[in-house]
Amino acid sequence: MTISESKRTKIILLIMLLLSSIFVLGCSTHGKGDETVIKYEFCPGKYYTTASVAQADNLIYYAVNQSEIQGSSVLDPNKNVISGSAFNSPINISDDNNGSWIADGFCNDDKSHRFTEGNYILNFIVKSITYTKEKELSWNDFPNWKGTPNFDTSNVNNNHYISINHFGVEDSALSAGYSVRYRIKLYLNTTRSSQLYGQSAPSNSNFLDYSIRRTTRSVELVPILVAELFKDGQLDKVLFYPGTHFTLNP
Repeated sequence: MTISESKRTKIILLIMLLLSSIFVLGCSTHGKGDETVIKYEFCPGKYYTTASVAQADNLIYYAVNQSEIQGSSVLDPNKNVISGSAFNSPINISDDNNGSWIADGFCNDDKSHRFTEGNYILNFIVKSITYTKEKELSWNDFPNWKGTPNFDTSNVNNNHYISINHFGVEDSALSAGYSVRYRIKLYLNTTRSSQLYGQSAPSNSNFLDYSIRRTTRSVELVPILVAELFKDGQLDKVLFYPGTHFTLNP
């Protein structure tokens, strides 16, 4: 083999290696998040059916940056498992959450007043290891929404697209030192444990939109406008405002 042929062979091999690397990266089924470092969120929330916090249900929100959850539960201050508090791996990759997988869920009190101030425990299992996180939860000092949001689900099947116009939360949240961001979340419409179907990127805008991942079978979904209240860089409270559920067809 001549020197020029050897160089040409090396160049061809290098090109093939680069192409194969691009293919592997482009076909990755996981997001950009680092799953070797387990991160979680665990905080109180309110589930609004009107703009007034006085009529909102207490809610517990929890999330973890892992693509697979093998089990989970929340314990109340008496160390009893809260019914319906388990959450599952997401239906779709949440690539609008900075490219990382996230399994999240919520548990609503449904007017039963079972959530009282105290120390709550979140348990979840990842790769056969159980993680326990404790946090003092309180449902005081939540703001009202400024008005009723408008959910547009008319294009969910033609264009796989949903949008929400909203007025945001009262300025009292900002004056209390919170930064607020909004997003659309879609959950399976079920009375069992919550399961995330997909979510939009966080935004400060009063107009939100989200391109819905296609499905292989019809599913019932609940769209939810979420306000995330951060303090000192940590998620401290969430506000959920559900729209009317809809059927997403293949």
